Amino acid sequence: MSDKRRTRRDAGASPSRHHLAALVLTLAGLAVSLLLAGASDGFYHDDDIGHYIFARDSWEDPAIRWDMWSRPGYNLPVMPVVRYLGMFGCRAFSALQTAGVAFLAYLIARRITKGDPEARRLALLAPVLVWVQPLVMTLSFTTLTETPAALYLALGVWLYLRGNRVWACIAMSALFVTRYELAVLAPVVGLALLTDADRASGGSWRRTLLTPWLWGGLAAMLWAPAVYAIAAAGVDLRPEASPFHIFGDHYTAEYGRGDFLHMLRRWPIASGIGVLALAAGGAVRSGRRAWLPTAVCTVAIAMHSFVYWRGAFASGGYERFLVPLAGPVAALAAVGVAAMFRPRGRVPAVAVLAASAAGVWSVFGGGVPYVPAALLPPLATFAVSVTSVLALGAVVALLAGGSRGRRAAALGALTAAAVLAGLQVGGQVRPLRLSDSEVYVVVRECLRELDDTAFAGGSGWTSHPIADWLSEDIRWVRHDPTMIDTWRAAPPGYLYVWESKYSGATRTGDPEEVITPHIQQLGMRVAEYAADDGKHSAAVYVRLNIPADAAPRPTGPTRRPAGESASGLAPYEAR
Repeated sequence: MSDKRRTRRDAGASPSRHHLAALVLTLAGLAVSLLLAGASDGFYHDDDIGHYIFARDSWEDPAIRWDMWSRPGYNLPVMPVVRYLGMFGCRAFSALQTAGVAFLAYLIARRITKGDPEARRLALLAPVLVWVQPLVMTLSFTTLTETPAALYLALGVWLYLRGNRVWACIAMSALFVTRYELAVLAPVVGLALLTDADRASGGSWRRTLLTPWLWGGLAAMLWAPAVYAIAAAGVDLRPEASPFHIFGDHYTAEYGRGDFLHMLRRWPIASGIGVLALAAGGAVRSGRRAWLPTAVCTVAIAMHSFVYWRGAFASGGYERFLVPLAGPVAALAAVGVAAMFRPRGRVPAVAVLAASAAGVWSVFGGGVPYVPAALLPPLATFAVSVTSVLALGAVVALLAGGSRGRRAAALGALTAAAVLAGLQVGGQVRPLRLSDSEVYVVVRECLRELDDTAFAGGSGWTSHPIADWLSEDIRWVRHDPTMIDTWRAAPPGYLYVWESKYSGATRTGDPEEVITPHIQQLGMRVAEYAADDGKHSAAVYVRLNIPADAAPRPTGPTRRPAGESASGLAPYEAR
């Protein structure tokens, strides 16, 4: 059978088989995620616990439901899951959402490669290229907002490429109330709408402005923020919890700053060196056909880089902020695999090799988070050695010229990408353990000490969500000024779980908002625990029968007990 006849046969008969293969690969990744979820008893980040608590308490308190930090795009869908299925149900729900991202990445890759049957067959690699992104897999069994944001973004991009522009804008609107900073993508979608409307109207600006779906799409992008603002206006929210607070707060670099390339260096930690390298090749090869996924990724990474560089939005500079880009990145990476075997595959191959070299330097040079330090030297040595050998061989093959040289270069680039992807997945992805965090362990042990006292089972509050998670009787109060007022007005016998991360200092740095002196003046310490190295400690105080007005509000710097840290930050530090 000739190559042309085989291509025609595959193009006509393969789509259903390709869909099935992509679905199988998607479900395989889902099974791994569920196994990791079942083996986890810890959390990736404090926000991981916090969002679960928000969703749990939203059933009873509308003010929590519409709190700015509850993120309605995450909170509303997960509320029934929390109520009826608990924490494992939330982890499984997140895994299902990631599976949705994986299959949508396949559909996006098929749209990009439309008209190229051979490249479309390789689009079924996209689900794998989602699951092997190390931080995407890790967050797939957490309760963080980046996972649903990735689903909304992938859905919006696919719908737009498919021609369902208004529905795409509806999905993007949900993204804006899940990760607020990604509203920066609204101008990208607006530009796409305007460009398509101009093309459809033949270049006439009058007909462009009279295009119904242009205005329908622009309006659709506003529906979720508008509904959120209206619903929040009907609830008695504190100023700090209002959705409008995000526009009026004076943000600073209180969580640190970095250089302009900080987030670009964090991206390989989130998406993986190999996948990003292939995505670079796909973006180079696809050009205008993939301009929307490429533009979405470019604008998002530029925004995060600028924000952390300038300290303009109180950003934590975390690599997990880039997880929402998982779908477009995987789709571009799948296209990159196909592009390297095309007649003009030299440029994508060089792009992949260059991105691999840069990724090795950025990730292994600075240390990979959550990877044991003892593993870093051998991993780094192996990564550098393999990448260097393959890059040298690929360059020689490129210089040799001809189809054989091109294919040798493509194989070298693909091998480098696969090795690097395997290294990162093996090194970064594992079940989340409570024992991985010293703060969590200290609070847990302190609560165990409380169980041996006469105050066991007493009701109380805390500034750290882990105490709420570990104890049915302790509730997390999310803002220090609120906590201070609550404690001063509390009846005798109520408890406060103090810990060195959040209770020792406030986000604003205002001494009058430090809760520690209020706790000490009006309470008695009944349990305590400190880490062996003294970096973290926890204590439980019981409210004494002392009227609040008998103890004036402390002002000015206060002395903390030995071992108590002043470096803590307020909950929900990652904006």
